[in-house]
Formats: sequence, C-alpha cells, structure tokens
Amino acid sequence: MYHPSIHPSLKYGFLAILVVAFILFLSSNLSIGASVDLLVTRANGSNFAPLFNIYAFSLGSTFKEMAQAGVYLLLLLILFCSGLWPYVKLVLMMVSWTVSTRRLPPVRREKVLYILDSLGKFSLIDAYVLVLMMVAFRYNLEIEGVGALDVYVTPKYGFYSFLFATIISLVGGHAILFLHRRTTIPSILVYSGRKESLSKHVFDDKRGRGLVKMTKRFRRMIVLMLLLTLGLISCGVGLKSFHFEFNGVAGTALGDNRFQSFSLVSIGGHIPRSVQDPSSFGIRWIQTCYFFFALVMPIVCILSMLALFLVPMRLKVQQKVFVLAEVANAWSAIEVFVIAIV
Repeated sequence: MYHPSIHPSLKYGFLAILVVAFILFLSSNLSIGASVDLLVTRANGSNFAPLFNIYAFSLGSTFKEMAQAGVYLLLLLILFCSGLWPYVKLVLMMVSWTVSTRRLPPVRREKVLYILDSLGKFSLIDAYVLVLMMVAFRYNLEIEGVGALDVYVTPKYGFYSFLFATIISLVGGHAILFLHRRTTIPSILVYSGRKESLSKHVFDDKRGRGLVKMTKRFRRMIVLMLLLTLGLISCGVGLKSFHFEFNGVAGTALGDNRFQSFSLVSIGGHIPRSVQDPSSFGIRWIQTCYFFFALVMPIVCILSMLALFLVPMRLKVQQKVFVLAEVANAWSAIEVFVIAIV
C-alpha cells in the first residue's frame, strides 16, 4: 500500500473496493437469493391469479433445509465456501495490502496471495447450487381443458449481489498479486530475442548440480495428460451426469417427467427457461457467468498451458501467456461445479 510506485488514489481506492465487496457479500447472505413462484393459467390462456411466491431461498434457509434433510457434507461445504471463505479471503487481502513487509515478509505475502488467488473460485459453490435449484424447481403441469400450472424460480438481489461480489473478489485477488510482484520483484533486463518453448528449455538447477532438461518421454507424458484432460472436459460437459427426481404429489402429477437428467451444458441452457422472463438482462448475465466459469475458463487454461509447453515464444510473450494461464486457472470453476452436484 505504501510503496512509492503505488499511486495515492490506488492506496485507499483498492481498500475501498475490498470493503464494498465485503458489504455486498454480507448483504447477499442476509437477503433472499431466489424465490419459487407459482403461476396458474386457464385453458383460454388467461391467468387464474397473479404470480405469487410459495418459497424463498436464502443462505440461512439453505442451511436449515440441508440440516433437516441430513445433507451435512454439502451444508459444511456451503457454510465454509460461501459463508466463511469469502470474508476470510477479503480480510487476508486487506491485511496483505496494509501491513508492512516487516510484519509480513514479501516471500510469505507471495504465498498467501497466491493461495487466495487460486482458491477464491470455491466461493462460487453457493451460486452453482442456486443455479441447480433454479433448474430443478422449474416444472410445467398441463391439464387438458382446464389449464396449466407453472413453477418458476426467480433470482433476487441476494443472488446477483453474491455473484457480483465474487467477481470483484476474484479481480481484486489478481490485482493485488500483480501489484505485489511489481513492487517486490526487481525489473531485470533479460535477452528475449530467441524463441523457445518450455518443453525444450534447459533449466538451471538451483542446488548447483548443473543443467536439467526434460526427457522426450516426460514431455510426451505432459502433452498427453493435457490433451486427455481437454478431451475429457470436451466430452464430459455434454454427457448427462446427474438427474433430479420429483416425489410426492408433484412426482405423481408429473408422471414420467418426474425424472430429469442434465449435463453441465444442458443446465446452462435451461437457465432462461427456469424463469418467467428469459430475455431479462439479469438471467442472461447469470447464464454467461455460468458458462464462463464452468466451461470457457477451463478450456482456456489448458490451451494456454499447451501453448506455453509446445509453442516457441520469446520471453515477453511467454510471460503474458503465463499470466493468462494463471488467471484462467483462478477463474476455472469446473471442479466447483462437480462438488456442487455431488
């Protein structure tokens, strides 16, 4: 915060942004995240009654319902990842930003900020659970000659506030890690005219035992693992990997439709269909964020690592691609989605 290269407006401006994110997280946890709304329509297409709320989701109600259902593992995950972790991350970022290097040495601060940047995405688990609930609670029951009954899930302020605060927190994590490195790592002029890939690079052993180079077998194994990961993700996101089952009166009324199977891609495609106004900006923003975190960023991360490993680049270009891979890894939340559905 007090380094000479940090602009005066950034000293307290960055701290203010973190405080805003903290307030947004707190307000989202104390407010309604989404509501389940019922709409009854007559056979002639007119509404029998206005849209009215039959249930409301909030972080507190989610904990209560999961405890009553005995889903203790998911309860603990959401409690830590969405109830505690966002605040812990912001507080540690504030400490790293304000505490002097005498109390928090640069090496230790680097480790703290890197861990915060890498694990910040796990606060998205509550957002994924809400998206799953949005799709799960949407169903349509039509009775010929009588009318139809539609149940919608409407995102509320708590959902949007939490998602926006998470994005601010993630961007803040990148920014503070970048500023830390800029203020602590000296600028060294390095010859970067020669193009070279990481797979062909000769590494200097810091223990003084000479130079080290990767073997062909090891290089092939790294490439195979990256390609295999890319292939598994590309195939797996389109395969039906989990299902919802309606029981009780709702399951009897829905008949064969009480079983609904989904994949990562189909869940995202069903988000607009789960609300009454599928073209609203908020719904499109939720859908965009869902695909961005769960699908786009994992693929970008793997492709950037492949490029670093195989494509000959100059050092400056290599550094930029490395930053892209690092950012993509921090925003890649497909593993968070897997935890949410399990």
